[in-house]
Amino acid sequence: KVDGCSRIEPGGSVRRWADTCHDLDLVASTVDPDALTAACCPAFDYDVILFPRQSSEHIFETMRYAQWEGKTCVFEIDDDLDHVPPASPAFATYHQGTEESAMIRKFMHHCHGMTCTTKEIARWYYQCTQNVSVVENFIDFSLRDWNVDVAYSGGVPFIKPKPARRLPGLEDKIVIGWQGGSTHVEDLQLLGPSISGILKKRENVVFAYYGAYEQMIEWVQRYGIPSDRVFHISARPFWEHPTGLHGVDIGLAPIACNQFNLAKSHLKLLEGMAAGAAMIGSNVGPYARFERRHPGSVLTVGTGKWSHNTWGEAILRLVDNPDLLQQMKVRGRQLTIDRYSLEKNIDLWPAAWQSIIQRVDEGLIGPPNRPPQGGYMMYGSAGANDKCPCGSGLKYKKCCKEAWG
Repeated sequence: KVDGCSRIEPGGSVRRWADTCHDLDLVASTVDPDALTAACCPAFDYDVILFPRQSSEHIFETMRYAQWEGKTCVFEIDDDLDHVPPASPAFATYHQGTEESAMIRKFMHHCHGMTCTTKEIARWYYQCTQNVSVVENFIDFSLRDWNVDVAYSGGVPFIKPKPARRLPGLEDKIVIGWQGGSTHVEDLQLLGPSISGILKKRENVVFAYYGAYEQMIEWVQRYGIPSDRVFHISARPFWEHPTGLHGVDIGLAPIACNQFNLAKSHLKLLEGMAAGAAMIGSNVGPYARFERRHPGSVLTVGTGKWSHNTWGEAILRLVDNPDLLQQMKVRGRQLTIDRYSLEKNIDLWPAAWQSIIQRVDEGLIGPPNRPPQGGYMMYGSAGANDKCPCGSGLKYKKCCKEAWG
């Protein structure tokens, strides 16, 4: 039995997730943190309690009571919050030295273990807890509207994509799209000059901006982008988020090369491909690693033998090659269904929790007695001829040097 302490859709998020566990004996629910008290906590009815990115002293006290009741407490995180870029609005809350960041470290220190989405996050926060399991991000096809049909037979999921949706009034256009919030402003600036040039030269191309309207206007004005060629898609709540991605032909995923982004996952690529777009990403960190795992699944921009020099070059390659564009759209969508569906990988979470419990029994809990070889950081510490920190066995200069810098 699993319980999640979360502010996202109280009472529903973990339960909806558990509904996909057709072949697992799993009972789950979500508890509103505001309703928790140490004396009477509904989460105490469960065996494993999840604490996703919690930084509340009140919740911390409840977590300690749960441990005294013999419950397994697992912290969850999907970002390196110690290295949020100063340009991000989240920097005011999360960076080394803030109360929130200190509280997150306290949670990690005292929880039985932690799950995170990338090896890079695990490597950095290993200093807070040595009991870490990495579970990648996947696409929840049966929980939200990804424009697919999901059916089960004998506990096995079968996911069938529906015909692609088009944005109203743009059926005859090639739609280039970007989605993000105020925390992605630095990344967005990488696109400005190329998008401005393409929209001025290609009448059959429009740009779909999925995010805050005010941020879109500021970006359009800064780079002289034709406003009549930009289509705004309003930001949507979590459960409706995929509906804003449909209708995009070419999805863009730029990220600036900083430590925060280097520890991120490839989720933005997966979301775009699941919605039916051909994706282009920066040849940096998670997107570079994804392209090397699945050659040809995405185009990359940046340094590197197979990367394009500019965003304009990569975009026009697809705009001017409709057959290649269609192939990448179909291939990418099928890749997410075959390899990155939550339904086909649901057993990874119970396995991660069981691994955490096993390591607790072995005494591997809390901070390590000494740091790992090479330190906690994976970036900037390897020499060109050293073995790559990613574990490939190749020399750093032959592997991830271009992506990590």
